[in-house]
Amino acid sequence: MTDSLCSTMSEMSVMLADGSEQDLEKYIVEVFLQLQGFHNGLERHLRDIASNVEQDDDVVYRWEQIIEVFQSIDDLQGLFTELRDICKQIAGKPDKEDKEEVKALLDKYRADAKEKKAREREEKKAQKAAAKAERDAAKAAA
Repeated sequence: MTDSLCSTMSEMSVMLADGSEQDLEKYIVEVFLQLQGFHNGLERHLRDIASNVEQDDDVVYRWEQIIEVFQSIDDLQGLFTELRDICKQIAGKPDKEDKEEVKALLDKYRADAKEKKAREREEKKAQKAAAKAERDAAKAAA
């Protein structure tokens, strides 16, 4: 089983967002190297920002660092978008008899993701309201 998967991967190529073509095996290695690079870079930036807060350094410098974090997040989102497209290429287009079942799977995924996002928004609202109520109570007690 492993041998056939490896030979399939070495023979398969994928189309990248920039229009270039790349071997699937090489793409997978590069994606995970990029993910690790993003992780390491974000961790470094966040630690740098936190240490500058402790040292009461320049606020403008901290915001420059935060902008770099935002840019890394944007780049990471772009990588995830490309990865979704690559997954679709690997899976291939469904045959006529499988098309409806695949569409149902995707529709369920999208509906579940939308519901999860709505739940997370509501939880965040409730947390903000609770934090505000605590602050207000602390002010009233003081």
